[in-house]
Amino acid sequence: MSHVPEYDLILWRFPHDPALPHLRQLVNLLAVQQHLPAEGLRKIGIQGTAQVLAHQVVNYRPEIRCTNRYNLYDSTHDRTYQLFGKTFGDSQGQTLYERLQYFWERCLADQEAMTIAQPLGYSAAINTVWQRGAPGTPLLHVLNTSNYKPYIATVAKGLASLHASDIRDLAVHSPASHLVETHKKLSKLSDAIPRLSEACGDVADEVERTAPHSSTIPFRPIHWDFHVDQLLADNGRLVFCDLDELVIGDPVQDLANFVVDLQFRHGDHEFVHLITTEGWHQYQRLVDWPVSIERFAWHVRLQLVNKAYRQYLRFAPGFEETVERIIRSAQRGLLQ
Repeated sequence: MSHVPEYDLILWRFPHDPALPHLRQLVNLLAVQQHLPAEGLRKIGIQGTAQVLAHQVVNYRPEIRCTNRYNLYDSTHDRTYQLFGKTFGDSQGQTLYERLQYFWERCLADQEAMTIAQPLGYSAAINTVWQRGAPGTPLLHVLNTSNYKPYIATVAKGLASLHASDIRDLAVHSPASHLVETHKKLSKLSDAIPRLSEACGDVADEVERTAPHSSTIPFRPIHWDFHVDQLLADNGRLVFCDLDELVIGDPVQDLANFVVDLQFRHGDHEFVHLITTEGWHQYQRLVDWPVSIERFAWHVRLQLVNKAYRQYLRFAPGFEETVERIIRSAQRGLLQ
């Protein structure tokens, strides 16, 4: 680990993360074996000690968490398995494991409930949640005009199931919280790209003017970071992933996040419009609370600001033009 005072930075080489000191054990094929969830592995038919054949980092947020994928070999039955381990800097993984167990038992008891990959255990010594790898292909790779209706119906059904759950002890995210975050991001974008100052100001004024009152929102558990890459398709079934950021919030936020993200990942905007319309009607049919188009439009605008801000943080060549295009879209309040 090195201190670079001229940039006010502390640098380290992966996996020597000071906030995740156990990470080096998780990327070592031999060391990680002692932390595998033995009881959970027995539940899926693995007897004895499984051999870790391969490891890959799936997602890493320095000083916060790291998700790793492992290929395991069961020599007793000559079978291979895929296992995911999500590690944290503290014990929040225990809460996540209990949450996953709740949703797993729920989907076993109710075929209409949101489907998730099977949780296999929690290792307190390394702050890691273990989950079996689910079969399937990322939804974006299989979604097309011939199959989108049943898939989007399943998306709506899964979201409605999540939103109707009675999962507890989640933070509450209100419109006021959204406004604070959005104003900060727009201010930074305005400073970074001065020619967008007026447009950013217009968006800030509009989100302030159209912000829903908390009393109009049916606060429910929501995914918070819901996008198409959180879904695996397997013979018509969908597996929902990454449930570690759930909050209590406005259910239509998940719908808005999904369709805004989809328009940036799929080149056919007419197709995205069809998906948006289908998802809206399917979801509205499934829930008992009001599904407001005004709140949906408000969250679409917020998510466009989030997309613009992420482009700014990436600082890729030509990012100014990309940010401008997204902010202009947020200014108009359009999905395009």
